[in-house]
Amino acid sequence: MRKGLATVMAVALVCSAAQIRAVSTAQQAPPSDTPSIAGSWIGKVTADVGQMEISVTLTVKDGVASGSIETFHGEMTIAKGAFKDGKWTLPFSTPDGGTGKMIAVLKGDTLSGDWDFSPNAVGTFALNRRK
Repeated sequence: MRKGLATVMAVALVCSAAQIRAVSTAQQAPPSDTPSIAGSWIGKVTADVGQMEISVTLTVKDGVASGSIETFHGEMTIAKGAFKDGKWTLPFSTPDGGTGKMIAVLKGDTLSGDWDFSPNAVGTFALNRRK
């Protein structure tokens, strides 16, 4: 009887560990059917202070996006971008310590959404994939 109980407990423990790993992995990476935002993008930000042309380069590794934003103001760094509920949150920072984020939705070869660089500029952005 003890061998049977020990076997059942061992199987339950293995199943629980596998389930925890599956949930953890699912939270870290976007679903495999999510189109990739990796690549080079060009477009503009339309904010409360006006419009600005931008160029964005993104890579995605293990479900985490990183890259850079080029503007006439200089380069910003994107780090620890995450995918959740169909949107990418792309936090960025400037060389002088300013921070903001892009909340992006990918539709075909267009990446667009909200631009939040409070209190400097808040608005929207629209980018097209460079070919």
